[in-house]
Amino acid sequence: MRCGEVRKLLALASGGDVSDEEWRIVERHIAECPSCRRLYKAFCEDRARIELLRGLRLKGDLSAALAARRRRILHPHLGWVVRFAVAAAVALVVTLFIVKLMPPAQTQPSHQTPAEVFVNDTTDFIKKAFENATVKDTPRSTPKYERCRILEEADATVDF
Repeated sequence: MRCGEVRKLLALASGGDVSDEEWRIVERHIAECPSCRRLYKAFCEDRARIELLRGLRLKGDLSAALAARRRRILHPHLGWVVRFAVAAAVALVVTLFIVKLMPPAQTQPSHQTPAEVFVNDTTDFIKKAFENATVKDTPRSTPKYERCRILEEADATVDF
């Protein structure tokens, strides 16, 4: 076999991942070819080093740091997305809490012209004046006289 064909099998042969027939071909070739023999030895040494590393464990901090760095490289905007989502959720909760604390909306008064407002206010004032009025026991105390007196008192307190 030629070196090019055997070199394709050398890496597999160094790990024992070839059939018996392929192993015999590789074994015969590396016995004759010094450059392929050096390459085969290098593959075997590399595999031995890798096997030594399999038993080692990284410290927790280093392993976590590597995992975090890998996440940042693979998903560079994930941290900002999570922060934005948390901020939006907090803002929503605060807004709902504030809305819950607010008193219910009051209904707006119907739109009235200024003249209607004045008449209604004046009528209400006069009604209250009559309700709160006390009748004086004087010789001239007649219902007509009392109405006039109450209206005069109301006129004195209202500024037209």
